[in-house]
Amino acid sequence: MFFNSKLFFILFSSLILVVGCGSSVEYSTAKVAIQDKDWAKAEEYLFKALEVEPENAAVMVDIGYYVHSKKREWQKMNEIFDKALAINPAARAQNGRPISEVTKNYRNMFWTESYNNAVRRYNDFKGSNDKSLLDEAITLFKESIEIDPLSNETYLILANSYYEAGNNQMAIESAQKALDASPNDFQPNYSLGQIFALTGEKKSAIKYIEKAISIDPANSDAIRQLAMLYYEDDQKEKSIETFKSAIENEQDKNRKADLYYNLGVLNMQLNNYNDADIAFEEAYYLNEEDFEALLGMATLYEQLGDKYFNGIEENFKKDYFQAERWYKKARSKLRSLNEIDADNQEQYAKALKLIDYKMNISAENQK
Repeated sequence: MFFNSKLFFILFSSLILVVGCGSSVEYSTAKVAIQDKDWAKAEEYLFKALEVEPENAAVMVDIGYYVHSKKREWQKMNEIFDKALAINPAARAQNGRPISEVTKNYRNMFWTESYNNAVRRYNDFKGSNDKSLLDEAITLFKESIEIDPLSNETYLILANSYYEAGNNQMAIESAQKALDASPNDFQPNYSLGQIFALTGEKKSAIKYIEKAISIDPANSDAIRQLAMLYYEDDQKEKSIETFKSAIENEQDKNRKADLYYNLGVLNMQLNNYNDADIAFEEAYYLNEEDFEALLGMATLYEQLGDKYFNGIEENFKKDYFQAERWYKKARSKLRSLNEIDADNQEQYAKALKLIDYKMNISAENQK
């Protein structure tokens, strides 16, 4: 057989160039180790490859994925991913995709896994009240933040977890970090306001929930909470106006009924008796199982009867006829409650006896 040594040398040289082009022996060895799942050897040769090819972004991505992520060294993973992106975001990773896409996908994958595990632990805690599960959830949420420090939703649920754990300061700090990242978004403002409300800092809560509503003026949950905060902060007139706004924006009948009930209570406290009566009536119209609305009406009517019976307030001259009239209306509502609220019939029976007594005294005084 004729053998052309010169031709063989040319072909062999070309083969060396093809195999060696763009990849060091160290990186090639690392790739083989990765295929064999020999992680110790892969780590050794990836770092050797980086020494030989210090500007190779693909090597950096592999170190981030095959070394740091496997050790859950999330900060180191992010650092080397960021370095790779700074060198050449368009460079190709092992799978042929741009490293800008690959690093994003890796981060999303790890974050999703950690976040979902954390949510599962948190939900398990809510179902069992086992504090050890809450501690696990907090650890996993913190890990999720290490993987993706820009994830607002992680900071927000972590804030709630800290509150559940009794760590109010960390709850506030976590919610504040979410807000710092997105100061003009509804949810971070609303969530921080909620945390302040839960920890008793009403002024701060009002500030952030007002900001949230300015971003989403139709959010009935936020409006309702703001109305309650105004009430608790003794800003009752503002609370009334805010409850009215919440009612306009609420579509659910039962929740709207609750809003009307609260509006009735507020109007009673401000001596807006007609408005209180209308609000209670609306609440009961929307939800006929709303015992509190009936009780609100009964309480309102009894109070009006007392005012006419005593006649000591400026707008209520002594008038036993009017007193008897309002007591009768109160009695009617109490009878309805006594019939439908089986758990509290004894309480209503006592209230009925008192109303009957007041009604009879009013009638006697008219003779």
